[in-house]
Amino acid sequence: MTPDELEEIQSICRQWMNEPSTHVESRLTIPPGVVLSRTIVIEITGLLTFDNVLVRSADDVDTGVCYLKQIGEPGTNGTFIAAPFEMIESGAAQTSESPQPHPSSPSPQPASEAPAVKPTTEIEFDPDRPKFMLYSNQTAPSERDVRGPVLLGYSLLERNRGNNQWKGRFHPSDDYFDYSEMFAAFPQAENDCLEVNAREAYGLSDQNATEYRKRFNELSDQIEALRLFIAEEGGAPIETQEVRVEDLSQHYDDQTERWLHVTFAATPRS
Repeated sequence: MTPDELEEIQSICRQWMNEPSTHVESRLTIPPGVVLSRTIVIEITGLLTFDNVLVRSADDVDTGVCYLKQIGEPGTNGTFIAAPFEMIESGAAQTSESPQPHPSSPSPQPASEAPAVKPTTEIEFDPDRPKFMLYSNQTAPSERDVRGPVLLGYSLLERNRGNNQWKGRFHPSDDYFDYSEMFAAFPQAENDCLEVNAREAYGLSDQNATEYRKRFNELSDQIEALRLFIAEEGGAPIETQEVRVEDLSQHYDDQTERWLHVTFAATPRS
C-alpha cells in the first residue's frame, strides 16, 4: 500500500462513517480505481469505554488493519483520527511477528456439543480446481483411538491475494468441529487485541487490555499446538509460510463464512 492509497481509503471512510445508516458491523467495498490497485473491504468495529466514549474503527476485512478511528459520545460525529502510514506498516509487521508463549494442548469440544449446521447459501464448487487439504499434526482426541495427522477439511484456495498468498472458502470435515469453537473465538480475540494496541498508540487506555491479550495468547497457543499443515489431495505435504483458518460462521450466522488463508513458500502455488 502507498501513502496515496491510504489517504484515499481514509477519505472515503470518513464520509461513509458519518452517514446515519453506518453502524457497527457495516461493510463497505471500495473497488479499484485511479488510486487504489485492489478492492478493499472495510468493516466497522466498535468499543464503548467505561466513560461512555464510543470508539468506532474502519478495519480492513482481509488484513485487520485499522485505517481510521472515530471517537466521541454515541450519537455524535466525534473526532476522526487517521492512522499514519508508518503505523499501518509497523502494525502489520507487529501482528505477524509478535512473540507467543510456549504452546499448550487445546481443550477440544466434544463432538456431541458441536453447533448444529444451518443450511445457508450454496458454495460455488469448481471440480477442475485442485483441493488443498488442511491437516492437524496433533494426535486426534483419545476416545477415537486414532494416531497421526487429522484431516480438518479442504479449500480450493480460489482467491489470489499476491505474494504467494491465497485464500478460499473452507469446507470442514467432521473432525474440524472438535476444534471449531476455538477457531470461531479467535477472530474476535484478535480484533480485541488489535483494538487495544491501536488505542494505546493513540494514547488511550483500556481497562480490559490485560484480559484481551491473555485471551488472544491462550487461543494462539491452542491453535499453534494443532501444528496445521497443507497437503495435496493425494496426501503430499506442501511447504508453506503461514496457514490460518478464519471462522466467521457464528459471527455472521452463516456456515459458508469459513476461510482458509495460506502463504506458500518461495515457489508460487500452481
